[in-house]
Amino acid sequence: MFMDQPQTARQRVVVCLAALGLLCAPAGLRAQIPDAPAPARPAVSQSRSLPEDLPAQPAIAPSLRIPAEPLGYAPPGSNAVGERAVLLSLEFLDENHLLFSFRVPGLLKRSEGELAGRQIRAVLLELTEGHVVAEGLWRADGRLRSIWPTGNGEFLLRTGNEIKRGNAALELKPFLRFDGPIDWVSLSPDGSHLAVDTEGQEEEKEHTLRIVEGTSGKVILESHNKAMIPLELLHDSFLEPLSGRGIGWILNRHYFTGPSHAMAALESECTPVYHPLDERLNLLSACTNKGAEQMLAVGVNGRLLWQLNGSESELWPEITRAASGQRFLRESLMLNRPVWRNPQVDPREIRGELVEVIDAADGRLVFSATTSPVLDGYGNAALSPSGRRVALLREGAVQIFELPAPQIIPTEALD
Repeated sequence: MFMDQPQTARQRVVVCLAALGLLCAPAGLRAQIPDAPAPARPAVSQSRSLPEDLPAQPAIAPSLRIPAEPLGYAPPGSNAVGERAVLLSLEFLDENHLLFSFRVPGLLKRSEGELAGRQIRAVLLELTEGHVVAEGLWRADGRLRSIWPTGNGEFLLRTGNEIKRGNAALELKPFLRFDGPIDWVSLSPDGSHLAVDTEGQEEEKEHTLRIVEGTSGKVILESHNKAMIPLELLHDSFLEPLSGRGIGWILNRHYFTGPSHAMAALESECTPVYHPLDERLNLLSACTNKGAEQMLAVGVNGRLLWQLNGSESELWPEITRAASGQRFLRESLMLNRPVWRNPQVDPREIRGELVEVIDAADGRLVFSATTSPVLDGYGNAALSPSGRRVALLREGAVQIFELPAPQIIPTEALD
């Protein structure tokens, strides 16, 4: 899939269903897979199902409530549902500081070579008393996720064709610039590498996918493709689901340098999507014949720890990991009917936006709540680095909830 020489990589075209967020195999990749039998699907040690009903109220009261209107935030209009745009963002920079950013009206001057964007107001909230400790106005992409915490109070900001570094004073410095707009960014769990997919400016709109060192910004791998590829990384590799017979899939691990190998096997009616929780454990999102999500926790050793079944009434579930890897946050829209009955969704069929926090060790649900207003682009919930705090935009305020310590992922199960 990746070649060291960009001119060679152009000859390796990847076919990808980008609109559905599906990663497909590069042309010719099957011929490179050894004829050795695929790993057998391991038995599930624990299997659970998520509740079908929306919680009327969170099971615990918030420890802190910060009114959003005095910060300059105004909720979007009712026509915002259906755009699938990220209209705001909550991101923990550390356990005690939350970055709240949102669209505001106004014009910003554009520097030479900078692509258009939206004006974003950002406020950094200290979570002992809820005070604003820093603020700023930025240009950022108004439809896609734009901010990724990198630890130590720092973050990356995507703005048009640039990625900038930010700090706890909300000061921005240039980091990476590309010729075309950035369509995808992801970080390895340890932050050592980024995957960046950019769109070309030519008529054919060829995409370029790069794997970049997180400290130096050096490009170590590059490929040119016909569509955007939503690639997720480990510190030394990336994972790819390859279609087998029937609904069978093989999870292949590709190292940045060296050979690839088949890591696990699974069954899914759709192309599985994977989410690295840490360097040892990955969450695979598969689906049933009626479209319900099945989440599978699979170690890099191929062992399946647990399975968690979603609801047939859930639409567009998305996963965000805590920096510790011990928990993850799941956002979805809940409909008043099963999704499979009609792929066309009327906004009036949406019962609410559901936020769930789940332990990575055993798939146990530890927190659930709804947000308000409902945003189908999400961004209105965040999990702290330790997984012990969750932030929601709810009932006109940023609300902070304190959670018990997560279960420890069993090391012996992943060795």
